[in-house]
Amino acid sequence: RRQRQMCIRDRLNIQGITNIQKIEVHNIQGKKLAISPNNFTQIDISSLQSGIYFLKVVDNQNRSVIKKFIKK
Repeated sequence: RRQRQMCIRDRLNIQGITNIQKIEVHNIQGKKLAISPNNFTQIDISSLQSGIYFLKVVDNQNRSVIKKFIKK
């Protein structure tokens, strides 16, 4: 089964995770980028260059989810 790619232009919406404590965006080399989310449900990624990135979301119990996305 092929996984659906997340291709995003300007804003990344986060759904299905509650009690978010931290959000990080990393480039393909693993470098953490300075992204300040307006809130924990939407991130402005318009300043990022086109490419492949990873989104890491950590909740208040220190559980994390990492998702790959492509910035157009």
